[in-house]
Amino acid sequence: MYIDIETTRDEIKNFLKELNFLETNETITGVETPGEGNMNVVLRVQTNKRSVIVKQSRPFVQKYQDIAAPLDRITVEHQFYSAVADSKIAQHIPKVLGFYDTSH
Repeated sequence: MYIDIETTRDEIKNFLKELNFLETNETITGVETPGEGNMNVVLRVQTNKRSVIVKQSRPFVQKYQDIAAPLDRITVEHQFYSAVADSKIAQHIPKVLGFYDTSH
């Protein structure tokens, strides 16, 4: 399933529940675009317990959808974050809370 800012809260909630990402009794209280994304769909999902960034790649550049892009680029990004997770720069980069390869 692809999600974006037009996806309903219920659909996003169901999507994240299917991935076992949401905690018990966690509900979505808001969804917004945290800025203009270039390559991926980027959403800030606010819940009653936390605020998280959800990224999802598409087979095109999000900003210029007529330009093809590799769908697995999010996997390469995850590999980067994993590689530097225990390094000195870890405090300056986002912490990955979950990665779901099949959902890009």
